[in-house]
Amino acid sequence: KVLDGGRRGREIVILEVLVYAAYGPAGMLLAFFPVVLASFVVRSLSSMERRVAEVSRRNRELDVMREISTSFGGSTRVDRYERVFAAIGRLLPVEAMAVLEWPGADGEDFAVHVSERCTATRREVLAWARRGRLDERRFDRDIAPEELSLGDAREIRLAPAAHHQVRIRLSTFELHSGLLILESASSTLHA
Repeated sequence: KVLDGGRRGREIVILEVLVYAAYGPAGMLLAFFPVVLASFVVRSLSSMERRVAEVSRRNRELDVMREISTSFGGSTRVDRYERVFAAIGRLLPVEAMAVLEWPGADGEDFAVHVSERCTATRREVLAWARRGRLDERRFDRDIAPEELSLGDAREIRLAPAAHHQVRIRLSTFELHSGLLILESASSTLHA
């Protein structure tokens, strides 16, 4: 009966008592049915707003995935990663990003791509990948595909002010092809 815990809720209780005394249960039901109906409508609107927010979030994610897939389908190699970094940046609060591609069968070296705001150089990221022998790591499919690091625990630091890091394996069921590293000052990256 108390709608918002404030004065308005007390007024409704007082009105219910007065109406009940004068008109009985039937009069009270008729008088306060619109209040009950309004509360159901407000509750439905609230849940609808949550659903709209969820659908909007999913649409943003789909838009980013579509842009990333078209980047790999039709753009030049140099332009491709800048478009991927821009798309991810629209989805997440990210300060710096890097993509590592494992060496191919022809004996080529790691391919390293860093975003513009990354303070670590390609050479530093490449040295870190070689030291850690990242391309030789065995990945267990039963564990999460991402690794979270915080603050000084980050093995490679792409941006000094970004304390939250996520390293995500780029893989399919048959193939592990690389690693995506994201860094942010926001803890939402770890959420």
